[in-house]
Amino acid sequence: MRNSVSKFKELGFLSDQMQESKASNQIQYVQDFAVIHELCKKSMAEIQELPNGEIHYGHLLGRSFWWRCMENCQGSIILIDLGMATSAMSTIRSAWENLFYACALWRDPTLVDKVYQKDKFELAKQIAQIQKYSWSELSDQSKSTLLSMLPVGNIKDTGLSVFEAAKNAELLDFYCISYRGLSLTGAHSTAVSAFRALPESERGGHDFIVGPEFKSTKPLLANIHMCLTTGGKRLIEFIESSIQNRI
Repeated sequence: MRNSVSKFKELGFLSDQMQESKASNQIQYVQDFAVIHELCKKSMAEIQELPNGEIHYGHLLGRSFWWRCMENCQGSIILIDLGMATSAMSTIRSAWENLFYACALWRDPTLVDKVYQKDKFELAKQIAQIQKYSWSELSDQSKSTLLSMLPVGNIKDTGLSVFEAAKNAELLDFYCISYRGLSLTGAHSTAVSAFRALPESERGGHDFIVGPEFKSTKPLLANIHMCLTTGGKRLIEFIESSIQNRI
């Protein structure tokens, strides 16, 4: 039985020390976490109150994208709480991406065909690259399985891109600011995202420091708040529009 408290230098973000020093336990962030938790609770209640039954498949898929957005937001909150700021930027970016698709489908459910086309394009692209770079390493059974998965029809059409989804959702402002910004600062392998571990040294040059980062706690939680708030407003808009169309 383990009877010692594990330190960050031993287990990193999995350590007991990290669990004890989470941002939500720090007085300057308590209110921020309370606010975002209440918004998550509200979003969870709203999505579970949505009716089932005769629903256009595009609208239903939009609902699922909205849930993926919410899930990514909740995952981001956990990462932010642990001080995993740059990792949280990846999941927040994914939350925005799912929001764009959700809102686009709520406004135009016929876009569902372009969503599926994007899946076909990506799958065909993956199989083509496997054939080019890794085919000789696969077993005959694996090759047969992959070939059976190869999409039929037009596989050159890229389908509904993230940009197009944001445009159809009339959310290009968030696409340009939040989605693109998070790509550079944390979601992608950029020098900007890696630089957090390399602060300037007083002796000149850079130190290499591994540890939690809480300076971004408030702005990242504010970004999540904006994402969930935007989705909640669009959900209300969709519900009201659906009711009017039935009258």
